[in-house]
Amino acid sequence: MNIQQQAASPTPAPVAIPVPPGQGRKTNLVDGKALIKTVELKGNSLFPQYGVTQEYIARKLNAAYKNMDPWMTISDMHSLADTMTLAYHEKGLTFNQVFIVPSEITGNTLIMNVLPGRITEIHLKNNQLYTEEQIKKPFLHLLGNVVYEPAIQDAMKKANMIQGLKLFGFFSMGKHPGQVRLNLHVISEQKHQATLRADNFGVNNTGVYRVIGQYSQNNLTGHGDILSTTLVSTNEIGNLNGVIGYKRPTSSGSSYAGLSLYRNQFEIVGDFEDLGMSGHLDAISGFYQWGLLKEDNAIASLYGDLAFKNSVISSDEFSDILAETTRYGTLDLLFNAAVIPSNGRSKQALELGLVLGVITETDDEALDDHLSIAKLRYLYQQRWKAGNPSAQVTTLDIKLSYSPGVLPSSERMVMTGPYGVRSYEPALFSADSVYSVTVQHSLEFIAVFDELKVLPFAFLDYAYGEQNSENNDHGAFTGAGIGLDMVFSSSLTSRITFGVPIAEDLSQELAEEPSELIIYGYISYAF
Repeated sequence: MNIQQQAASPTPAPVAIPVPPGQGRKTNLVDGKALIKTVELKGNSLFPQYGVTQEYIARKLNAAYKNMDPWMTISDMHSLADTMTLAYHEKGLTFNQVFIVPSEITGNTLIMNVLPGRITEIHLKNNQLYTEEQIKKPFLHLLGNVVYEPAIQDAMKKANMIQGLKLFGFFSMGKHPGQVRLNLHVISEQKHQATLRADNFGVNNTGVYRVIGQYSQNNLTGHGDILSTTLVSTNEIGNLNGVIGYKRPTSSGSSYAGLSLYRNQFEIVGDFEDLGMSGHLDAISGFYQWGLLKEDNAIASLYGDLAFKNSVISSDEFSDILAETTRYGTLDLLFNAAVIPSNGRSKQALELGLVLGVITETDDEALDDHLSIAKLRYLYQQRWKAGNPSAQVTTLDIKLSYSPGVLPSSERMVMTGPYGVRSYEPALFSADSVYSVTVQHSLEFIAVFDELKVLPFAFLDYAYGEQNSENNDHGAFTGAGIGLDMVFSSSLTSRITFGVPIAEDLSQELAEEPSELIIYGYISYAF
């Protein structure tokens, strides 16, 4: 089959139909049938950017024609047009339509008209918190363009990424043929979001049991901005930390700028309570996040944070030895990217970070005037059930943090606990440079009853760290265990892990032998 056709060409494009063996060609009408020798596609018929090429049209037309009698009735011609309409739909051009006009059949040539469906209107209903401009923004570039289903789905996903917004859409025909109206309907808008959480992730010296409250308000000033706050309190009086943050999207819509204030105050209890040690860390930071890429299966961003910090430690009994004040500023740069192949069976994520700092005041003679930290994280997930990010997933998580000098205690990496090796108590060792590996595998969800689902998993954690001190202290920890993730009605979630230490290697002995079993858990309620 030969096809001579230009994209978006208003002139007919002839397609020669091959002569079936043993059949002659005639040009006259016989019993209401016409012998079709040529097919012309009239109108905007090619969309190579969506895979509708000359070769694709020719292949679909040949496949449809080979099972038909070349002597066609009007009904046969309509059937052929319907088949070609479906060919457009297969490529995501959902509202493209192919039709014939009997009066345009001349001689042995069948003219097929291609009418693209273009979005000419966007209607929005039921919005209160967010304005029409905010909700319609991800869709505006589609106006006047042919309806391409993947592009619509991508725009819908971006709209539903707006904090607190749930949206769905449907199409209807416009006022004239080829015109399509996109109707957007807001399912819900959540102005306030809050989470209350309890866990045992704290340390013995400041309180093991914690209560965490988080609150955020969406679209605070009508510009898509978000005000958020977090407050953490332990079961020991005098230990409290909190952060308040504000971020606002830029004019590009894919980037954010913001400001945050942080304070962490603590009082040492337990074995060292008699020392009368307490302290606080205050920080103010401004940040900017560049959205570099946001596709259906890939995302990338660059984050920059400029912070000024003040760390103070005091002691009633040994102020000359234990008291310490450090003031410093940091510039934190972080690039992250993630990709999920189209088959949905894996995920890869990469983080590259660099922290540069200047220490303006300190009582610690071991600290240099400058600090630097290089960070690398690589995560790989094998999703044995395509498209399922939770059940039957094997995860490899590798983290590397390197600093050539001595870091302030507030910047050192903690190696053990719920955010490190989960088979040991929290904060047994912190280091300037840390390397860690975690392997985890989840099983199938277990439905305990209609509202409660449980996901079992197993894990293996390893971490090695070094301190750039005079003694070059180092430590390594290995542990394994099992855990359960629990979801109740999507608003109530919890996790519990049971970790068993396997081996530890430290330059200094631990104050106590590690426990044979470490249990961490949390429960969180969102409302």
